Amino acid sequence: LAQAIRHTRSKDTSPPSVWRPCRPLLLAAMGYAGYAPGNKVAESQSPLQQALQSLPLEKAQEILELLEKLTRNVVRNPGEEKFRRVKLTGAKMSAAIAEAPTMVNILREMGWVEEEDCVVLPPSVRLAHEV
Repeated sequence: LAQAIRHTRSKDTSPPSVWRPCRPLLLAAMGYAGYAPGNKVAESQSPLQQALQSLPLEKAQEILELLEKLTRNVVRNPGEEKFRRVKLTGAKMSAAIAEAPTMVNILREMGWVEEEDCVVLPPSVRLAHEV
C-alpha cells in the first residue's frame, strides 16, 4: 500500500518543501468477476476423492492411517514384493474392510489390483513419491 501512495507537492500556501500524500492509486478494481461470494461452482470429484469421502466418519482416521502405512512401505521399499502384496484376509485388513468396504475401492483407485485373497500393486504403478 505504501508503494501505491503517490506523493505530490502541495498546491496550497505551505512552503514548497512540505509533501502531502494524495489518494492511493487504485491498480485494479476489486470484485468477484460477477459471482456473489456465496455462489460457488461445484467441481467434479475424482473417483478416489469420492471413495475417500464415502469412508465412515468414525473409522476414517484408522483407515487412513492403514492406507498411509501401506503407501509408506511401498515408497520406502519400491522393489520389495512383500510390500506390494497385501492379504485381505489378514487380521487388520479384514477388520478394516468389514468396517469400511469402500477401502478396497480406494486401493483400486490408487492402482492396486485384486487377486484371489490379496491386493497387489503392479511394478508398473509408480507412486508420486517414487518418481
